[in-house]
Amino acid sequence: YEQFVQADADASKEKQVSESVIPIVEGKIRDAKCRSGGIPFTNLDPLTDGTLKPGNPDVYYGARPEQLSRKVRDELSGDVIPSTQHDLPMVPNFFLAAKGPDGSLAVAGRQACYDGALGARGIHILRSYRQEEPTYDNNAHAITSIYHGGTLKMYTSHAAPPPSAGGRPEYHMTQLNTWGLTGNPAACRDGLRAYRNARDWCEEQRDEAIRQANERANSAEAETLISDAAASPALSFVTAVSETETYTVSQESRTSVNEDSDGLDESDSSEDLTVHIFPAKRPNKPSKRAQTRKRRTIDPTAEQSESVVDGKR
Repeated sequence: YEQFVQADADASKEKQVSESVIPIVEGKIRDAKCRSGGIPFTNLDPLTDGTLKPGNPDVYYGARPEQLSRKVRDELSGDVIPSTQHDLPMVPNFFLAAKGPDGSLAVAGRQACYDGALGARGIHILRSYRQEEPTYDNNAHAITSIYHGGTLKMYTSHAAPPPSAGGRPEYHMTQLNTWGLTGNPAACRDGLRAYRNARDWCEEQRDEAIRQANERANSAEAETLISDAAASPALSFVTAVSETETYTVSQESRTSVNEDSDGLDESDSSEDLTVHIFPAKRPNKPSKRAQTRKRRTIDPTAEQSESVVDGKR
């Protein structure tokens, strides 16, 4: 506690607050790949009519890019991927705006409201992915915090249905609590505990929304494959027939080469050598069928002539 109070007293600029005070507030970060900050959200679609500058929270937490299906990422890029640097956290829903002693609390409040709306929209879009109607449960799924002059304020943000048909959804920001971290050790502990628990809670909300979106994407892909197979029932049969024909032609080709190999002339070419190296092995002894055919065609006169010739020899 004393270390925290001293760090806050020594920080006269916003940069010093971010470097020496905020690390104490955050404590141990379980996964540094899920944390970033100072990166303009230039990849997100405008929240209103495009007149607002891209959000740029001092600190934000999101999911690793590989957690979300590639198909979902491609379809919802403008709502869930804040930066064109695709290795940075996506679907951010926990934010912190830090100001120095001379910083404006009003500016920090507007920044927190804007960042929270972007986070709530991303979770809302994920929860509504592949649903017939957008999902509005009137529950918070994003949290923003403000640190200014030793005071920590926390707010929730949630999406609400548009007031009129065809309009844009609304985003509401509600204050959770305020803690004077430099007031006494108990208040400091309560504030730091609330901040870190809220960060973990946002991770759970984020992971659940991602899980639902991934499941719907996988189900849609499976249904597409099934419908394609049903639309082309002969596809597998044609494939099987093609494989059979290929095998038959291959066998016939090998048989033709083997049968004609004895009639090929000797050649020095590699193609001819390949044929002569592997000829079909013919039996030296004639088959029974060939012997029978031979006996039927030989007449006695021929046998006698053969004997006379043998006698002369």
